[in-house]
This record gives sequence, structure tokens and C-alpha cells, in this order.
Amino acid sequence: MNIDSSNRVIVFAYWVFSLAAVLLLVQAIADALPKHAVDASWLAHARFHVVTGAAFQVTCSLLVILIVRLPFRRCEKWSWYALLIYTLGFAVHIPAAIWQASGPPAGAWYLIAGLLLLMTLSLGLCWRHFHQQPGQ
Repeated sequence: MNIDSSNRVIVFAYWVFSLAAVLLLVQAIADALPKHAVDASWLAHARFHVVTGAAFQVTCSLLVILIVRLPFRRCEKWSWYALLIYTLGFAVHIPAAIWQASGPPAGAWYLIAGLLLLMTLSLGLCWRHFHQQPGQ
């Protein structure tokens, strides 16, 4: 099933996930790497994890951009599930911060919560487009 760009729900979800992916891509390159990967006060092993984490974050962001650009806009069911997995992975920020009693600066929590809410809302709104039976 192919949905044209006039469908507001799909377009909304497309922009939400594109925005989230771009923001995380920029955060990894402009924030995580310069602030932590080269911080001499951190152990070399901790810096290694920052670099590999940032590389994984960039990779995931590029994959999400690719998914929303192609299969998601064509309403391929697997792309909805891929973005659900991405959303759940993004949500790990919250229990990880609670468990470690640490996390991003206070202002970043508003962005994290807002993006998580928008991603969950857009997936919920798109549900029927990806899960309706043929001919409905």
C-alpha cells in the first residue's frame, strides 16, 4: 500500500522521526564527541565507550532517516515496527538515568521527553495505515 504525501498523519510522523534522527546525529557529533571523547580526565576505556556510542548513535540516526524516507512513506509494515524499536531504544534514556542517578543536563530532559512523546504519538496515529487489511 502506498500513501501519498497528502496524508497528514504519515507526513507528521515522517517529520517527527526525521527531526529526532537529525537532533541525535548532531548531538553525537557536536556534543558527545567534543565534550567527552577528548576529555583527558576520563579514563581511556570510558572515552572508548563515548566514541563507540556516538558512532552507533550516528549509524542509527542515518538508518532512521533512510527508513522514514523510503519504506515508511510507502507504508511498508516492517518500517513501522523498526521505528517502534527505535522509539523504545530512545526511551532507554529514562531508566538508565534513574539507575545510574545521572544523565543529561536538566534542560535536555524536556527535549528527550518531548521527542519521545511525539514519536509515540505519531506511531499511534499511523497504526491503522500500517495494519489495515488489504481492500479496507
